[in-house]
Amino acid sequence: HTLADSRLLVTNRDSSGHETVEVIHEALIQQWRRLQEWLTEDRAFRVWQNRARAFLQIWQRGAQDTDALLRGLALAEAERWLTERPDDLEEKLVGFIQASLEARQAREERERQRSRELELALAESQRLERRALARQLGAQADQLMKRKSDLALLLASEALQRSDQPQDRTDLLTTLDVNPFLEKILHGH
Repeated sequence: HTLADSRLLVTNRDSSGHETVEVIHEALIQQWRRLQEWLTEDRAFRVWQNRARAFLQIWQRGAQDTDALLRGLALAEAERWLTERPDDLEEKLVGFIQASLEARQAREERERQRSRELELALAESQRLERRALARQLGAQADQLMKRKSDLALLLASEALQRSDQPQDRTDLLTTLDVNPFLEKILHGH
């Protein structure tokens, strides 16, 4: 108010009721570094605010379609201004930014859920591959048991290591024609 009383600044109100300040003397703008910073910051805010209002109108005309919400850098900038200057934003614009933030959170949650599902599917696929390989090794061991029992036992041992199902292990051991001593060795593996 001291600057206004000295007639260096003129205060007024805009059509929305916000207080405005107009600098009367150009020398004040050029010499007052902090004032220059404020003007630059305010100019950046006002440019963003006009752009955000345009996005808001598009969203409103589109029946508040989530595809018209802010995303990426535009949302990050809106979030910053919402944090820094919440009192300078009209209620509709705040609602638009909050709807955009909620949509981002929902997208991130869906992405996390898809990642979890993919990890589970991958783990199941790997388990099924191990099981198929164990059965294949067991079948080869069974075929070789009469001709090459040493190789057959190695294959059977490998099949047992790769099998994670007790029933598969039991099936392999009952299928192989091995003596009880070797069965204990394989079963203990």
